[in-house]
Amino acid sequence: MPWTNEQIAENASRFLEEQNAVRFPVDTYSLARGQGFKLEWRDFRQIDSDIIGMILVNDSEKIIEGVNMSANRIIAMSDALSEAEERYILAHELGHFRLHRQPLFAFSDRESQDNLNDPKEREAERFARELMMPERAMRTATTLYEGDAQYKSMFTSLVEYISAMFFVPLEKAGFRLNELGLTA
Repeated sequence: MPWTNEQIAENASRFLEEQNAVRFPVDTYSLARGQGFKLEWRDFRQIDSDIIGMILVNDSEKIIEGVNMSANRIIAMSDALSEAEERYILAHELGHFRLHRQPLFAFSDRESQDNLNDPKEREAERFARELMMPERAMRTATTLYEGDAQYKSMFTSLVEYISAMFFVPLEKAGFRLNELGLTA
């Protein structure tokens, strides 16, 4: 059953509360490690040049042919990403973990937007935005920017300001502003 936008927002908010992540920008590296994930950086070009991240989860305690297949959690990211992109990819992969978790699962995410036709990818993407740029924090940040000439002199646009405040890629900041109706 698909998640509604409200359910995704609530799940992301609850996750932030559970992890006591009350400051922005959200430290997605710590959140992922706190869930038991090993973080890896890979050159995916040899496999598929479009892959930018993937999550692999094996929470089963099975022994298969004498090999202990016990709990492994890995998030791998392209080694060609900026730090803001890495942080966002981690939030996206945590979305898969929170929304689509099964004892054994894997997702790979692509730079092209083709995979957003998949409802689970759209849900993970929504989770990432809700986790890194919650609506309430976005509205507060927008109000601060609009009311302070110093911020306006430091940043060329509201999108640039939001990108810097929440440490997310510019295009994700712009999308979130539009999604919330906070653009002029």
